[in-house]
Amino acid sequence: MGILSERSVFFKDMFSLPPDSEPYEGFPLVVEVHDSPDDWRPYLTAIYEWLYFRPGRNTKFEIVAVIARMEKDER
Repeated sequence: MGILSERSVFFKDMFSLPPDSEPYEGFPLVVEVHDSPDDWRPYLTAIYEWLYFRPGRNTKFEIVAVIARMEKDER
């Protein structure tokens, strides 16, 4: 199991889907998301960098809100 699957229900569910028999534009799986790259950046950073929210570091509310919303959306 990869780091994305271990730390995110969204990715765990996505990677557990059976591969489609029909590729889309030459690729086996396409997942459309409606979040902006600016939303994905802090979310993926939080997944990959376990010290992203370390004690004593000031984190902007906007970043915490994006991550909280994306976590809520995947449930």
